[in-house]
Amino acid sequence: MRAVEVVLVDAFTSTPFTGNPAAVVPDATGLDDATMRAVAMELARPATAFVRPGAKGGDRALRWYSPAGIELTLCGHGTVAAAHVLAARGEAPRGQLVFEAPRHRLAITLEGSGTSATAWFEPDCPRWAPESGDLSPFLAVLGLPAGAVAGWAPPARTSEQDLLIPVATLDALRALAPDLGRLGRLAKDRGVRGIVLTTRETREPGALTHSRNFIPHFGIPEDFASGSSHAAIGVWLWETGGLVAADGVARFRGEQGDFQDRPGRIAVEVHGAPGRATRVRVGGQGVIVMTGQLSLP
Repeated sequence: MRAVEVVLVDAFTSTPFTGNPAAVVPDATGLDDATMRAVAMELARPATAFVRPGAKGGDRALRWYSPAGIELTLCGHGTVAAAHVLAARGEAPRGQLVFEAPRHRLAITLEGSGTSATAWFEPDCPRWAPESGDLSPFLAVLGLPAGAVAGWAPPARTSEQDLLIPVATLDALRALAPDLGRLGRLAKDRGVRGIVLTTRETREPGALTHSRNFIPHFGIPEDFASGSSHAAIGVWLWETGGLVAADGVARFRGEQGDFQDRPGRIAVEVHGAPGRATRVRVGGQGVIVMTGQLSLP
């Protein structure tokens, strides 16, 4: 019977059983698409990352699947988790890695060591446009009153097809009561990946945003800490005047997962000129919580 090594990681945290859980298969050599889907569905993490070693130490291939067996075009916490696993195995020389994903080439930089280390990834700079569709069906199934939508940025659709909705208060974010079945069907019909709601009220001093992200049609009722969405949030904030930049760079910390008792903290760094972001990096800690072998049929 074949078996593969699996490492379970909590990403965007240094504390076990918090942040966003991911599974990592450090060597997915020989696994075909159907097997990767089956493994992801069996492990039932918000994401399972599959790494294939590069030739002679070159760039590693990286793919991600949701617990519903859907391949993801970009997954921040799966990337952070994979980086921490390879670093713990001594496979990140000089704290540098490159992952080749189907739609992104992700440069990874690891800063620090141990559980205090932060893995930074840099995707293609996300883009967004004001959401042109009617927002009211989403508000209805989320249980969000129209008056709780904030005016500091327009609702937006990102290049990864996330729907970003600005929310006025932390209390309004806490009070969300989504009908996940209806929300998933609506998102699928409208071509939306995640429904991301963000407020500029936070629980901790020094943080800038607090977010919730619902992806039920991908098998993820609510994501606990979303790295790819925070890349887009950073660009959205930059280009709508919500970030203060020093010498063309702005940094902030985003909160997520607190209302599900899995707090995660996401570091974001945005580069650009006034009104136009040109680069974004997202960083997070990670803690390995289990290593084992998964038997394959």
